[in-house]
Amino acid sequence: MLLRHLGTIRLGEFPTSSYSREVHFVKLIQATILVAAAALFAVTLSHGKAEYGKKEGKACTFCHPAGKFKELTDAGKYYKDHNHSLEGYKAAETK
Repeated sequence: MLLRHLGTIRLGEFPTSSYSREVHFVKLIQATILVAAAALFAVTLSHGKAEYGKKEGKACTFCHPAGKFKELTDAGKYYKDHNHSLEGYKAAETK
C-alpha cells in the first residue's frame, strides 16, 4: 500500500490526506539532508587549503593563477611535488 501510494505523488503537487502529507514531509526532509551532506562533502574535498598559505606565509595566488584555483603555477607544482614544502624553490626570473 505504501509503495503504491508513494508513486502517485507528482512534483509540485501537495498531497491532500494527512498520511500523504507525512510521507511528503519525510521525503522532503530526506532530500534536504542528502543535499546538505553532499554540499558538506564537496567543501571538504577542496584542493588547496588555507593552512598551506598560512604555513608558507604566501597568498593563494602564489601557487594558483588568479581566478583559476584548480590550476597551479610553477610554485604550486613545486609545492605539490615536494611534500607541501617550498624549501629550495627558486622563482623564475622575470625580464
